Amino acid sequence: MGNFFLAIFIVAGAAALLFAPIFLHTNLFYDMTAKKTGVCLLLYGKIKLIGGYITTCAGGVAVHISDQKALIFSYRDLDTGRKKYSPQNGFSLHKIAVSIFSSAEYFLPVLALQRAVCTATALFAKNKKIVKSRVFLCGGETFKAYAKIVIKLTVFSQIVALIKYLIRSIQSLWQKTMKKSVA
Repeated sequence: MGNFFLAIFIVAGAAALLFAPIFLHTNLFYDMTAKKTGVCLLLYGKIKLIGGYITTCAGGVAVHISDQKALIFSYRDLDTGRKKYSPQNGFSLHKIAVSIFSSAEYFLPVLALQRAVCTATALFAKNKKIVKSRVFLCGGETFKAYAKIVIKLTVFSQIVALIKYLIRSIQSLWQKTMKKSVA
């Protein structure tokens, strides 16, 4: 009888781990006067996974994690990743909050851009109320932007997305092999 309850406990624990939501918080900050862009990825908004600042380099973007380490993404890789993206890839947008601090000379273009981004994001998202955006008028020559993006995912959805990706990769390799053998 004890083994039966242990088995039920293990199955319930595994199901909880597979289907419990995981929230990833991405904080982005841009300051035009200091010419800096910062990024931070947090698990449940508390545990820092990665953080640093972003710069451009020859042919791509570098995310500096520390003084000695940087992740470099080429523009080509970013473009192919964008083309492969699908909202059903195992995660969903949970919340987007954008705050923009702008001086009077940038205010109207920033306001128009902010409305366009909010509209496009609302069209893309399933829930229309996830986007919150604010624009503040500041003195001096100021342009700063802060964005907090919360992504919700589960381990099960990531496993399913990985299996789908592996199946597509195997199919494309098989088709390439078949074309070479026919030619």
